[in-house]
Amino acid sequence: MTGEIGEDNSPYRPLGNGSILEWLSNRSNAFVLLLGVDFSAMSFFHYLENRAPVP
Repeated sequence: MTGEIGEDNSPYRPLGNGSILEWLSNRSNAFVLLLGVDFSAMSFFHYLENRAPVP
C-alpha cells in the first residue's frame, strides 16, 4: 500500500514538517471546520504541540 501513496501525501512525520498541517498553519486564509467532531480529536492541535513542545 505504501507504494500507492505518494511521498507528498504521506510525509515522514504526519504531524510535523512537510505535513498538510504545516501547510495549513502557513496560510493566512486557511480555516479548520469541526462538525460533529470532539474538540480533543483534532490533529491540528497535536501538530501545534509538536511545534511548541508542551511540558
